[in-house]
Amino acid sequence: MNKTSSVFGYAVLTLSLALAGGLLYVGYRVTAAEYVFGRSIREAAANRGDATYNSQIEVIRLNPYDVRYRISYAQTNLAIANSLATNEDLTDQDRAIIQQLVTQSIEQGKGAVALDQLRVSSWAVLANIYRSLINVATGSEQWAVATYQQAVALDPNNPQLRLAYGKLLYSLNQFEAAQFQFEFVVSLKPDLANAYYNLAFAYSQQDKLLLAQDSMTKVLGLVERDSDDYKNAQERLTEINNLLAQRPPAE
Repeated sequence: MNKTSSVFGYAVLTLSLALAGGLLYVGYRVTAAEYVFGRSIREAAANRGDATYNSQIEVIRLNPYDVRYRISYAQTNLAIANSLATNEDLTDQDRAIIQQLVTQSIEQGKGAVALDQLRVSSWAVLANIYRSLINVATGSEQWAVATYQQAVALDPNNPQLRLAYGKLLYSLNQFEAAQFQFEFVVSLKPDLANAYYNLAFAYSQQDKLLLAQDSMTKVLGLVERDSDDYKNAQERLTEINNLLAQRPPAE
């Protein structure tokens, strides 16, 4: 074997060992991240917020490329921020921590979207984050609407996604746009009582009382008669009927 062949052989061997070592290292980090992620799920189930938070930081450090980890960490940040915000007499330090948690939640939601822009669940989580910040952070309404639009565009026949989007539009007093979403939902899933319930309210806000009456009547046919949902829908239907009764007779 000449010197050139020998050098080439050593180079190939070195490269092979380096690649093998790299793959082993990556494999270790992926496996370790999955183990820690499982631990964080157990901690969350046990309502150990701090432990969940710290475990998810470790998970993302080990493997920052898994969308699930980003989504979970985003939701954990938001949940802790919401929990802290319910405390009375917040200190300046508390407010700073809440702001940091909210910022991290948004960043992780954006990070999940960036990793897989075609993953609907990432867009839905990010939209929900923005929605929860309405009346708290300026511009959240527009970001929530835009993000839901993107999610719906990716999965237009997802009834739960459109239902959530419709509820957001309703909360923003965009009743006609909300009506469209709820009507789309019932066309996709005509046995979904919640969609008819929300549709009835969207109609009522536009003084379309006969349509509201019809939608709320459909709710009564879809829920158990002895349930709180049935009682609630019955009360709402009575309110609609009373409004109709107050209308002057048509000439």
